[in-house]
Amino acid sequence: MASKQEEHHQHSLILTGEAYRNYIKSLRSAYTRYMYNVVLKSYMIYCKVSDINDLLNYENNNPKLIQSNIIDYLIELKEKRGLAFKSRCLYSTALHHFYDMNDITLNWKKINSFIGIDEEIKTVKDRPYTYEEIKRLLEKCAERERVVILLMASTGMREGAIHTLRIGNITKIEKYNIYQIIVYENTADAYITFCTPECAKAIDDYLEYRSRYGEKITKNAPLIREQFDKNDSFASAIPRPISPQLIRYIIYKAIYDAGLREKQTPLVGAKNRTHRHEVMQSHGLRKFFNTTAIKAGLNPLYTEMLMGHKIGLTGIYFRPRPTDLLEGNDKMLGYVSVIDALTINEEHRLRKQVESLTEKHNEIQIIKDKHEHEMKTMREEMNQQFNQIMSMVQQNPQLAQIKPEALTRKKIEE
Repeated sequence: MASKQEEHHQHSLILTGEAYRNYIKSLRSAYTRYMYNVVLKSYMIYCKVSDINDLLNYENNNPKLIQSNIIDYLIELKEKRGLAFKSRCLYSTALHHFYDMNDITLNWKKINSFIGIDEEIKTVKDRPYTYEEIKRLLEKCAERERVVILLMASTGMREGAIHTLRIGNITKIEKYNIYQIIVYENTADAYITFCTPECAKAIDDYLEYRSRYGEKITKNAPLIREQFDKNDSFASAIPRPISPQLIRYIIYKAIYDAGLREKQTPLVGAKNRTHRHEVMQSHGLRKFFNTTAIKAGLNPLYTEMLMGHKIGLTGIYFRPRPTDLLEGNDKMLGYVSVIDALTINEEHRLRKQVESLTEKHNEIQIIKDKHEHEMKTMREEMNQQFNQIMSMVQQNPQLAQIKPEALTRKKIEE
């Protein structure tokens, strides 16, 4: 995460021109563009330049000096900022892309040797959030923050995708009272996912809240907007999108407000190293979706597609329809089959369990009633046969001396 000083300077950086176009437009993924922008801004602040073109002219465009500066930067990321190995790799890859796309050749084999080794062998494997932990997060959330948490938990959506959503990207499926969501629409990374009725209700409540204070809800409006003054009718009527950093802060604040983490007071003279947690701040919600959905029976391939993961060669030939992902078929369960498992509200899950038990009880009652009806019918038939025999005996008393099987033969012959 960027430091407060970096966030303060990022707004004054100039990211325009051919150098920036070469860098950003050559990337296919919206999420990669976002992450590479974060890296570029951080590096510009480190180099104390405000215009991206100054990076190309840095140190009089001397490749060896540029190279040396990048090495110093990577060392700082490791030793002073305490970035993880994978994060350092990301920073190096992004800068490699920037200079390659702008025809500056550097010795990246040498540069990458300063990334360091993956010294962070996990002593604690990260895990997904539990139902109870997500419930505690939601208890500390207002309407907007509630939508953010439930979107990630019920769709597995990336943190970096939420700020891109427009109201036009969601479509209500009345049959199941859920929303179908198009993520990264009109990009190469576009995909379809769904949210639970619990999340859909949170979205409806949030949009109703915005409408109540003067906003005209349109398809072009951001699904998650900047907070507004309810007493300022002009500001409330004009929805402004939020930044990716604010999405991250919403989750960060909910975690500490809910008491899931305690803020660490840095020791004097200690290095500013990132503290590793058992549950990753945002990714723990994606892991909740993935783990819960698969355990509840959702086909793992469907799970990957609903999370926007690439599935390699399989994805080229395997193209299920949205209805397949939603409802599944006789061989593969769809999203609707795991809605109950993905619902955080305990009352909802208990109500569903009661409905399920009631349904089973009704089935048992139907079987019992059917059995009783069959027994009643059998008794009536036996009584009828007995009455017929007694009637025959009364008409011909000699029949009482005949063995029953002979009587039966006689009845058949007649």
